Amino acid sequence: MDIHCISVVMDAKLAKWGNSLALRVPHACARALKWGEGATVKVSVERGRLIVERAAPTYRLTDLLVHMNPKAMRAAFDWGDDGEAGDG
Repeated sequence: MDIHCISVVMDAKLAKWGNSLALRVPHACARALKWGEGATVKVSVERGRLIVERAAPTYRLTDLLVHMNPKAMRAAFDWGDDGEAGDG
């Protein structure tokens, strides 16, 4: 993370955006946070402060299993040769 972005203090104006207010994130801070247009963030208010942080990713089981096929499953769960108990 760019340490200079952490220490930057600046005034910013809120702009109307539909029924909401918008706040621009300075380019240096967005770059340091690796945020880009369309990134999903979580917005909360804690003790009178506005907190903006990257939202936790969401996963769908179907997306996670898209490449799981019988061949991939064999490789993932290959515990060696089958053998009788006491063979080793």
